[in-house]
Amino acid sequence: MSGILQEMRMPHDEQRKRNMRLGLILGSIALALFFGIMVRWALLGS
Repeated sequence: MSGILQEMRMPHDEQRKRNMRLGLILGSIALALFFGIMVRWALLGS
């Protein structure tokens, strides 16, 4: 419960930094999965 209270008191800049970092991490995971699937499809499809 204290984590929720800390997030409510967190400044907007800090929250924005956290959101940006999380977005970049999730985006890079999605790109890695996409390219991995494409490479596997290209290698196994031929």
